[in-house]
Amino acid sequence: MIEQEARVLVVSTKLDPHVDIIASKLNERKIPFVRFNTEDFPLEVSATVFFDGDNQEQILDFPNGRRIVGSEVLGVWYRRPAHFRFPENFTPSTRVFAEQESQATIRGVWEVLNCVWVNHPERNRAAELKIKQLKVASSVGLEIPRTLITNSPEDATKFFKKTRSKGVIIKRLGGGIMLDGDQGSVIYTSLVSEDRMKSAENIRFTPALLQEYVEKELELRITIVGDEVFPCEIHSQSNEKARVDWRKDTLNLTHRIHNLPLT
Repeated sequence: MIEQEARVLVVSTKLDPHVDIIASKLNERKIPFVRFNTEDFPLEVSATVFFDGDNQEQILDFPNGRRIVGSEVLGVWYRRPAHFRFPENFTPSTRVFAEQESQATIRGVWEVLNCVWVNHPERNRAAELKIKQLKVASSVGLEIPRTLITNSPEDATKFFKKTRSKGVIIKRLGGGIMLDGDQGSVIYTSLVSEDRMKSAENIRFTPALLQEYVEKELELRITIVGDEVFPCEIHSQSNEKARVDWRKDTLNLTHRIHNLPLT
């Protein structure tokens, strides 16, 4: 067994300010941690896994001699990983092979770590499927807005015309960040205008989620950790910039603890 101080592993990307905030809190509480920005793998971070009878271990080595060992991981905060990076001179086929092998290695490490996860990537993959989210929400009795997911410009146009009196929003089906090299931009939920629908033909290339806009007094963000529930109300309607998507100006919005009804 490699002697190593027990610590928390934070998995994210350099373009994630939320991790900076949590990192400062971990430092305040003197909880040791290592941040794994996944775009650094495999060029700057190495992963090693070995099995020798009952002796087995997983190791991530970082620049400047930093290291985290699987058996000493107290918990993992799996926040927002980025794509791996490879040498620019890789051919397309070499890049695909390297990507597959790297994914298999890191996913394998995640599967064998025996610790607390928030959240495990396999659970995240299931939870992030918006189509499944909508079905599950409806099946447990939640009322969901009229929604269309399509890459048909004709169907999108019909939906817009039928729903525009209440307003129509468009949101991403996948992740919310678009990367361009070292630069990243966030794609927010936004209202669809008549002018924007003139470009509906572009939907043919990238399916879109269109949804009836719902007027609101505030947003609720509810986090569950184990048996504990942490409901937060976000007063997005007090800020014009954040009325449709509170994430556009979240640091300038009032956040309060919300009391959920018991039934």
